[in-house]
Amino acid sequence: MTILHHFPDDSNPKRVMIHRGFPLIQTLLAGIGVHLERWAADVNLDASSSPEVVEILYADLVERTKARRGFLMHDIIMVDEHHPAKDELREMFLEEHTHKEDEARFMLEGSGLFSFHAGAGVYALTVERNDFVNVPAGMKHWFDMGPAPHFSAIRFFNNDEGWIAHFTGDPISQRFPRHG
Repeated sequence: MTILHHFPDDSNPKRVMIHRGFPLIQTLLAGIGVHLERWAADVNLDASSSPEVVEILYADLVERTKARRGFLMHDIIMVDEHHPAKDELREMFLEEHTHKEDEARFMLEGSGLFSFHAGAGVYALTVERNDFVNVPAGMKHWFDMGPAPHFSAIRFFNNDEGWIAHFTGDPISQRFPRHG
């Protein structure tokens, strides 16, 4: 279930409002510029699924999304507890950062926690299969895949280089709840 934890004061992670209704979550996130949709991840992936297989299975969706939304490139990210770089990836994604362009993610399986630092608040969105989230350029955010990660996603970018983070140096992500 897609859940949004809203911390209205970025210095107080104990004061939180929890929202579960998808339309309400969409509205709240739209208020800070984050776009959330529910799509259909209609292929069940298994241990033999590779990024190359996912690429073939979702080729039509990828091309339609790129054409409709102006994305220039995409990649497939698949991380589970056996991924050789899972700890390094988690640490990197956990640092607050921005991008000069939009970053969008369509969750194919599993879950993660996207946290957005907007104004004086933090919005922590649990994303799962079928969630499409578009993080606007310049939005301070971080992503936690948890200590035992399990997720696959198609990421879309407005540039030719892919995921390029500009880290803020703010340790804010250390103060807020993690995924898992």
